[in-house]
Amino acid sequence: MAQATAALKEVPGSPAKWPMGDLGRVREIGMIDYLMEMWREHGDVFHMNLGPNKFYFAAHPDDLRKALLNNDKKWIRGKGYERLKTALGESLLTSDGEVWHKRRKLMQPAFTPNAVAQYSRTINRTVAEISARWERLAEKGDPVYIDDEMKRLAMAVIGRIMMNLNLEDEAMRAAADFARVLDFASKPIGMPLFIPTPENQQYKRAYKDLRAFMEELIRNREGSGKEHDDMLNTLIHLKNDEGEGLTMDAIVDELLTLFFAGHETTALALAWSWYVLEKNPEVEDKLYDEVTPVIGDGHAPTLDELHRMPYTLQFFEEVMRLYPPIHIFSRDTVEDVELSGYHVPAGSAVIISPYVTHRHTDFWEDPEEIRPERFEPERVKERHRYAYLPFSQGGHICIGNNLALLEGHIALAMLARKFYLRLVPDFEVKMFPYSTLRFEHGLKMTIHKR
Repeated sequence: MAQATAALKEVPGSPAKWPMGDLGRVREIGMIDYLMEMWREHGDVFHMNLGPNKFYFAAHPDDLRKALLNNDKKWIRGKGYERLKTALGESLLTSDGEVWHKRRKLMQPAFTPNAVAQYSRTINRTVAEISARWERLAEKGDPVYIDDEMKRLAMAVIGRIMMNLNLEDEAMRAAADFARVLDFASKPIGMPLFIPTPENQQYKRAYKDLRAFMEELIRNREGSGKEHDDMLNTLIHLKNDEGEGLTMDAIVDELLTLFFAGHETTALALAWSWYVLEKNPEVEDKLYDEVTPVIGDGHAPTLDELHRMPYTLQFFEEVMRLYPPIHIFSRDTVEDVELSGYHVPAGSAVIISPYVTHRHTDFWEDPEEIRPERFEPERVKERHRYAYLPFSQGGHICIGNNLALLEGHIALAMLARKFYLRLVPDFEVKMFPYSTLRFEHGLKMTIHKR
C-alpha cells in the first residue's frame, strides 16, 4: 500500500500562508470565483488553505463518482454536516452508514416519480394562487423581488405536501420558527451553540418551539384516526420489513429536512429561471411557444400534458446546471484515496462544487451558454452521469429530486404562459454563494401580463 501511495502525485494548490491562507482571496472575489480561479490554474484536483485548515477539491466526474457512489466505503459526509445535524438530527441529509441506509430504504418508495405525481394537484392549486397574485401585481406595475415570490410559492407547496398546512393562515404559527431554524442550518459557519450569542439563543428558542409544534401536530394526527393525503401521513405509516416505523424524533427530523431541502433550493432554481429567461429572449419565446398550444386557455396541466412540454423541463434542468442551488458540498476521506492520479490522505475534507463541474469543458460544450437541448433524453444518456449533480449523485442523491422537478415544470409552464418578467433598469444581479446560491441584492423585476 505504501508503494502504491508513493507512486501517486502530490496534489497541487495554494501555498500555506499562516494564519489566513487564502481566506483573503476568498473574501475579495467570493468562493465561487476563487474555486474557478484555482481550477483553471491547477486542474481537476487541488488543495487550498483556508485559515488554519487544508481542504482538497475535486472537479472531474470520475473522481466525484468515487466519492459519491462510495463503493469502497472510504468516504463519509464528515464535519461539513455537523452544523446541519444540530438542526436536522440524524436525517437522510445528515446521516451515514446503517442509520442512513435503513432510513433511505424505508422512505424511498414515497418519492418515486409515480409516488410524487399524486402531488401535482396540490402544486397546480398553489401555482394558480400565485398566478392570481401576479395578476394584481402586474396591474400595479410596482417592482417585486422574484426570489421572495418563488420562496412564497415553494414554502406554500412544501407546507401543503408535507403536512397539509396553509402557510398563509394561522395554522402555520411556526412559520417564523421554520425560517429561523432553516437559516441557522444553512449558515456555513457560526459560533458554537454553547456560546450564548443572541443568534444562538434565538435559534435555540425557535428550535424548541418548532419541535413542540410539530410533535403536537403528529400526536393530533395519530389520535384523530383520519387519513390525509400528505407526506406526514406517509411518514407516520411507514413500516420496514420487521414492522418497525419511525419514532417521533425521526419523523420530526425528516419533516424538517424535507422543508429544508425542498423549500429554498426549489425557490432559488425557479428565481434563477426567471433571470435566465429575461436574458435569453429566444429561449423565452421557445418556451412560450411550447406551453401555449397545450395550456393556452390557462388551465393547470395534467401529467399527460406535462409530457407534451419537454422543453420547459429541459430548460429548468439547464438553469440548475448554470446556477445549481446547492453549489458546494463536501465529503471526508476515512482512508487514503486516489483522485486523478493524486494522493489524498485519510481524514481529508474534499470539496465538491456542482457549479464548477457543470462548467467542465470535457463534458459541456460552451458551458456558459444556455442550451436546454442538452437535456434531451439521448444527450443525457451519452453524458457522464456525474457531470451533472444539482441533486448530488450516487446513493445519497436528494430523495426529493422528482418532486422538485415536478414543481419546477408546473410552475414555469403555468406562469410563463401568462406572464413575462423584466429586470428593473440598472438593477445589479449578483450571486451570493451562501450554503445555497442566493442573490446578493435579491432579484428585482416587474411582472407583465401577456
